[in-house]
This record gives sequence, C-alpha cells and structure tokens, in this order.
Amino acid sequence: MISFARTLSVFAVVTFGLLPLAGCDDINEALDCDQMCEKMQSCVDDDIDVHDCAERCEDRVEDNELAEKLDACTDCLDEGVSCREVAADCSVCDEVQMALLP
Repeated sequence: MISFARTLSVFAVVTFGLLPLAGCDDINEALDCDQMCEKMQSCVDDDIDVHDCAERCEDRVEDNELAEKLDACTDCLDEGVSCREVAADCSVCDEVQMALLP
C-alpha cells in the first residue's frame, strides 16, 4: 500500500520538475489573459467569449511590448478597480483591449 506522504512527494517532484518546461512567463501570461478577458466580458460586452479572447491574447502576447502592457493592466486590475474606474485608473488596459479585439 502506497502512503499518502509518498504519493504527495512524488507529485511535488514531478510538478516542480515540469515547471521549467511550461515556463513561468507562459503561465503568468495565460492567467493575465484570462483575467483581462473576464474583465472585458464583465465591463465591456457580455457576449465576449472569454475562452476565445484568452486564446487570442496568448497568441498576441508574444510581442514583448504587449506582454508588458498586459502585465501592467492586470496589476492595475488587481487593485480592485471598478468597471467605471478602469479607463481613468488603468489607461494601459485600453491599449491591451484594442489589441485583443478580433
């Protein structure tokens, strides 16, 4: 019988071993894309498909300038700004939003 601790240890080793393969930047960008697209859906247009938007975002964020803007935008969104405050408090989000439109 395999112990829980041993199973957990094996899981941890495999997980941390695979992290360099996935790339922390890729994971952060995916999370930022999801966050940005969810905010666009809730603030701009209920019909935005978050999944499609996030995929488009991940494809376009390869451009380092857009990646930096996306990161700055989601950092601002993390401050808890409301939809009405985004334009004034997180102006960089406008540029990212325009880049994500189909």
